[in-house]
Amino acid sequence: MSIQYVVGHSICYQRVSEFKANPERTFREINRTLVEAYKTFPVMKRCAVLAHVDPDMDGDTGKLLSAAFEREVKCLDPALKRFGGAGKTGGLQPVGPVIAALGAAERMM
Repeated sequence: MSIQYVVGHSICYQRVSEFKANPERTFREINRTLVEAYKTFPVMKRCAVLAHVDPDMDGDTGKLLSAAFEREVKCLDPALKRFGGAGKTGGLQPVGPVIAALGAAERMM
């Protein structure tokens, strides 16, 4: 899991943690991260939340994220479906690192 707070085109806060994903653990990790981040960046409580979610995760992931962040969370396309045809992704497969890189680029725009 990676949580980033981006202002303008700069990452102001980032926390990465690796764990076996399950809804309870994910909720706890997000809450732990937000408590720490809100101390330094209280304005984060009002920012938009965009998420890249593994398509293999439980269908209630959006609800879990909304509950953890206490606001609407926009889940971005995890499978690069918006790129559709061949050549639009430069031959890259929609795997974790590619999705993460595109997500970072999307957030920086």
